[in-house]
Amino acid sequence: GAVVVMEAGTGDILAMASRPSFDPSCPGRAIESGTDAFLNRCISLYQPGSVFKLVLAAAALEEGVASFEKRFLCRGEKESLVRCWSSPGHGEIKFADAFAFSCNPAFARLGLELGAGKVIEYAEKLGFSNQAITGYPLPYDQRQNPGRIGEPDSLVNSSIGQGPVLVSPVQVASAINAVLSDGLYRQPRLVKEIRTNDGKVEKTFAPEQGRKAVSPATAVRIRRLLEHAVDAGTAREASLPVFGSAGKTGTAQVSGEKGKIHAWFAGYAPRENPRYIVTVFVEDGGSGAESAAPVFRDVMKKILGM
Repeated sequence: GAVVVMEAGTGDILAMASRPSFDPSCPGRAIESGTDAFLNRCISLYQPGSVFKLVLAAAALEEGVASFEKRFLCRGEKESLVRCWSSPGHGEIKFADAFAFSCNPAFARLGLELGAGKVIEYAEKLGFSNQAITGYPLPYDQRQNPGRIGEPDSLVNSSIGQGPVLVSPVQVASAINAVLSDGLYRQPRLVKEIRTNDGKVEKTFAPEQGRKAVSPATAVRIRRLLEHAVDAGTAREASLPVFGSAGKTGTAQVSGEKGKIHAWFAGYAPRENPRYIVTVFVEDGGSGAESAAPVFRDVMKKILGM
């Protein structure tokens, strides 16, 4: 799995952890073990599941397609578009609750109402086509292509973070940071400067000023949705006493690998004047609510306790 910790506002990466890992002094052991210990899962691409509903919510609120009170009908496993994880269904459900409880049929219909063009537009605005990290050169992974959301029969699955949608944990953290930055997306930065052994600054990497992804008003409303998910929805295991927290769970079925399910959680704390963003990815971890949200809670508790 992987954990990314980002500073809210700046988009600076404070920590990245990927497991399994290896001992840098004895890399040969990892090679002999046959594990993929050299894979940095923090920057690798995976299907995000319901974490991607952040994009749909941003598009719907910004374009006036949905309000918190907009209603959907969820019939659970009887749905024709896409079945909900809740077999009996949520019945008639408001948009804010559909986000908090991660209702798949509601977001499938929302995706159809928005259209592929708008979903692609906001996925790109929130950084899901930008793999660059300031100070950390990376080759572009061609598998990530938000334009594929517009392919035949892809929109419904894409609207719930499945199908051709691929993202990295770092990218998810950056999307959350845009919500905390009045709607400004900033490319993540890992390195501030390079110094020689005697302390002389050889090169600096300036932070990005940012570009508009959504309006400040929409950013505030998305924060309210993320708070609601922790207070009443699937993200309750990420709740933090005193400080408060907010975020979104994700559970993604892996294409081509029957029965394999990745777990996600992405959120921030404290709730007021947020300081840190933490994204958790658990490979084959099952439910994001059960395996990723508690990791977020434990990591954030330790950070805020320093």
